[in-house]
Amino acid sequence: MALFSITLSPRISETDLVGHINNVSIAAWFEDLRVRYMHSLPVPSEVHEATSFTLASVHIDYIAETHFGSDVTLEMHAATVGNTSIRLEGEIHQEGKLTARGVAVMVCWDPNTRRPQRVPDSYREVTA
Repeated sequence: MALFSITLSPRISETDLVGHINNVSIAAWFEDLRVRYMHSLPVPSEVHEATSFTLASVHIDYIAETHFGSDVTLEMHAATVGNTSIRLEGEIHQEGKLTARGVAVMVCWDPNTRRPQRVPDSYREVTA
């Protein structure tokens, strides 16, 4: 069961010469999912505004081709909070078929010291 989902309509500009959605577009869609998911969390605005995350790692498995002309559903399936990071797992589906799976690790960091910092408890509470 998904924690969070969005639906996107592929654009013709995201299609490559072979007729399927370009891998770079898939990575951008996962980024869109991550950003929207993080903004959807019921975290106090002052905590959200004072907390910075940066992408430390991303891994995408391309399971099947994704094509122009049919909407895609992106689903966030897991959010695991570590000491200074959050690991997010998502999937892309088109016409009921899994087409891509992605895992990203985002590190919480202090923009003043530019060093990792502990993920605030507000994020821990809503992703548990």
